[in-house]
Amino acid sequence: MKPFKWEKHGLIYCLDDQVSWAKGYTQMPTVDAMCDRGIDIFFSSRDQLNRSLIGRLTLDRDNLKRIVDVQQSPVLELGDLGTFDDCGVMPSSLVNFEGRKYLYYIGWNVRNTVPYHNSVGCKPSINPR
Repeated sequence: MKPFKWEKHGLIYCLDDQVSWAKGYTQMPTVDAMCDRGIDIFFSSRDQLNRSLIGRLTLDRDNLKRIVDVQQSPVLELGDLGTFDDCGVMPSSLVNFEGRKYLYYIGWNVRNTVPYHNSVGCKPSINPR
């Protein structure tokens, strides 16, 4: 795999009707440049209930303005009621270790004393599509 050099490319992806659950925002881009198909970008978007979920798109490694694929379903579902990630999840870092991918993410839930509360989790083994 050739080395990856960062260059500013401006807007690469904007929400459209391709992903039915993504109704607002694309934030927290988290890059997996070690993907065999191209470059995976994990991002957070809000659903119709304003809960953040994690999406994924793949860019052509040789033409970063060309989107190869946009995953239709969220990468990670919300946690069970009462858990640290029952109101939202957002990507923060992806680690490749011993042939497996680990997606570290921020989980949040609504609180009574403050607007929300953040915690950190890890989704082991992000599978290729």
